[in-house]
Amino acid sequence: MDKVRTVIWDLDGTVWFYKDDEPKILCNKFNITKVEEFTKQYYSALGNMFSHFKGKIVTYGGVVKYIQEQIPILKEFNVSVEFFLQTLVTEKKNITTVNPEAVEMTKYCYQIGLRNISITDWFKKDQEVALNDFNVMEYMDKIYGCDNVYFKNSPEKIPQVIEELKLEGKKEEFVMIGDSLTSDIFFAKALGIKSVWYNPKGKENTTDIIPDLEVQSLLELKNVF
Repeated sequence: MDKVRTVIWDLDGTVWFYKDDEPKILCNKFNITKVEEFTKQYYSALGNMFSHFKGKIVTYGGVVKYIQEQIPILKEFNVSVEFFLQTLVTEKKNITTVNPEAVEMTKYCYQIGLRNISITDWFKKDQEVALNDFNVMEYMDKIYGCDNVYFKNSPEKIPQVIEELKLEGKKEEFVMIGDSLTSDIFFAKALGIKSVWYNPKGKENTTDIIPDLEVQSLLELKNVF
């Protein structure tokens, strides 16, 4: 990947990891006693969010309304949706852990002159707060959130992303790194850029989506860039 000049980082599952007991931590934070019910609603809402907003412009108000509808247990326990969303952002370091390999690699890429950016499925400013908390933001050149680039798995938005990143004629200069074949690697393929599948647990690829490179440790990329 000698021609690569810009590294696009996925965040969730690559730069930081949500803990397995995240729902329990959140329930404790908000004094929600129905942990199983909250867990079911929470993960269902996250899983359906992309399809819900497909083809739509994503706004904070729209997300608040969606969460109100999809996680009604918040209202049952008098939890403000706005406070709930704020907690997920401002206290991310209390409900997840940063990937030390990602910190080392973003710093490494920065030091050798590569540009680090991220295209995320959440709001730009919120992700900047989390990256700053994990001491990663200092190595990032720019964050593209759902409020200006839209979700990665919305194929109809690909032309807008290509225009936003000024990819035409420079696709060989970009590489996407992420842990999801169906989101991150699919996105890279749709953009026509190189892709690295971060697969720390050595999962079998049962899809027809083939990354350009697969690594179990992000540190392997020091031999690539």
